Amino acid sequence: MVRPTNRQQLISAATDNYAGLLFYQYYKCPLRLGVEKAESTPKEHETMIVGAICNAASFMAKHGFLNTSKHTGNGLEQLKLWGGDNYTNPNGYIHAQAVSDNHLVMANGSATLEFTKELLSLLENDTPERIEMYYQFNKKGMTSYLRSEIYRQSISS
Repeated sequence: MVRPTNRQQLISAATDNYAGLLFYQYYKCPLRLGVEKAESTPKEHETMIVGAICNAASFMAKHGFLNTSKHTGNGLEQLKLWGGDNYTNPNGYIHAQAVSDNHLVMANGSATLEFTKELLSLLENDTPERIEMYYQFNKKGMTSYLRSEIYRQSISS
């Protein structure tokens, strides 16, 4: 596990070794990074996938990372409250379980499956059909999934 001590080491470690960064459950997280606004991120890092779920989306608002993308989180009011003057894109907020835009994946705290589905799609981890199949399997449960049209199509192909 990489334990960077400053922002530049974090970016370097992530871009050298990983396809993206994930932030989760920020509320009680002891991690304190010297995060600057998104505008200061070097151009070569703009395609890095960044995902934030639950209160981590509010962390992203607080540091201005949601100002140029569509996004969601634990409600628009929370993003405004935590983001303060650094959050300038309330029109980009979408009331949805998860949203993916400009290499950012945001989700509210109850959207673990939708968050994972969006990340897997952005990472091109599998075909869109297989990602949807696994999402439905986990969302509906095995017994409901085995009766579904998606399952029947997957075994006939």
